[in-house]
Amino acid sequence: MKITLEQVREELSKDDLDYINTKLERYISSAKASLLPTIGYKEGQTLPEATAAEFEHLSDTYIVEYCRAMMDGVDNEKVRLVLQVQLQSLLGGGTE
Repeated sequence: MKITLEQVREELSKDDLDYINTKLERYISSAKASLLPTIGYKEGQTLPEATAAEFEHLSDTYIVEYCRAMMDGVDNEKVRLVLQVQLQSLLGGGTE
């Protein structure tokens, strides 16, 4: 979850304006805060290197899709749910 504001803005084709950046920063924080407990991530949990790269890619994609839904009103809940399930499987089943 090391995606930057600039990367999210680029993915969403948004202009570099203060009010857009402020909204995106808030949505990125919300996406991270809601995703981690949902997938069962535990503080200090580490993943094997190969899995970590996939986890990073999937979590970044989730953040972009979350921001797309909030900024553009796109109904992509199913896409985000699939990403959550994939992330849970990388964590060894997620919530138990």
